Amino acid sequence: MKKVKILIISDTYEPHVDGVARYISEIEKHYNFTVYTSYPRAKIRKKSVYTKSYFSVKIHGLEFSLPSFSTIRHLIGKCDVVFINSFGPSGIIGLLYAKIMNKPIIGFLHCYDPHLVVTALNLPKFFEKILKIPAKRLYYACDSLLIENLLVVSYVKSHPKIVTTVFGVDKSRFMPANITKKLLLRKRFNLPLNKILVLYSGRISHQKRIKAFCKIVDLVDKNLVEFFVVGDGPQRKILEDICKRHSNVHYYGSFMKRIELAYQSCDIMISLITDYSVNQTFMEGCACGLPVVTFKAKVNVPFLFNRLNTIISDGTPESYAKSIEELAKNENLRSKISYNAEKISYLRSWEKNAEIVVKLAKELIVEKLKSSIKVN
Repeated sequence: MKKVKILIISDTYEPHVDGVARYISEIEKHYNFTVYTSYPRAKIRKKSVYTKSYFSVKIHGLEFSLPSFSTIRHLIGKCDVVFINSFGPSGIIGLLYAKIMNKPIIGFLHCYDPHLVVTALNLPKFFEKILKIPAKRLYYACDSLLIENLLVVSYVKSHPKIVTTVFGVDKSRFMPANITKKLLLRKRFNLPLNKILVLYSGRISHQKRIKAFCKIVDLVDKNLVEFFVVGDGPQRKILEDICKRHSNVHYYGSFMKRIELAYQSCDIMISLITDYSVNQTFMEGCACGLPVVTFKAKVNVPFLFNRLNTIISDGTPESYAKSIEELAKNENLRSKISYNAEKISYLRSWEKNAEIVVKLAKELIVEKLKSSIKVN
């Protein structure tokens, strides 16, 4: 089969820092994908990336733009397979044009959108039931779904073609730091040199449980650990308030482009996501040899083992605080988990993710061709 032409359509892109933008920027290094994004501040470095948008709007700190219908239609006409990287305005319009032009469609679900919207905006739970109706129609319009969150699989389990994946890790960037580098990084970020440092990294928002983090800070013994927070978001003021109350919380003040330096400066990391134990931040933290305290998710993650390569809490701030204190006091446990955690990062490379997308695209082209022959 000739080289397949894949068009990725996304509402977010670099320099925006999130798992969706990271997915594009990493896999396109390993394959010449064409990318369309309507992200208003997109940083374009390659001829294969197109962007055109009109007015933009911010919702809960996230930016969306009205995409160019004509550009999307033109690019879909030139491609073999459409990869919907996000189900925002660009993704939905791309999905509609792909259906009209009878192009195979891969939908990438890094989360369950109705749950994300309701949690982010702090809406009553019944809104999730309302939103799931249009969301499922979009999901089931795709010929295949690529899913990295195993809990999302349970919401769309009747879809005929589901492929699960794991976010990749760039091992040339994310790796454990020796003690010399760690101390140099702490001096660079003005962090304490002789304290156990706990990292909290990501979007400062309700869905990332920023209030739970504040409660953890209140509970943990101040003489044992200090906290380093990297990120930004709509609930930033909550974090700034706790920094005023606690001298052991150090806030970087924004997202960090070379986020691996934050991981390498710390000793422990906490992940507060509640629907699934593993996300991009978790994988990167493990790659840097950090013992990660995470949450016992609703779906079993086969490669996570409590007290061997992670610490699985019951999700309450009290449980997180207890786990952090135990790790701070027990250097042997910390070292054991650190050693085993790094092995998790070898599960999947970004190059492997790119290969999965290409393989899936080729399968869909063949299936679409077979179905058209049957019809004729």
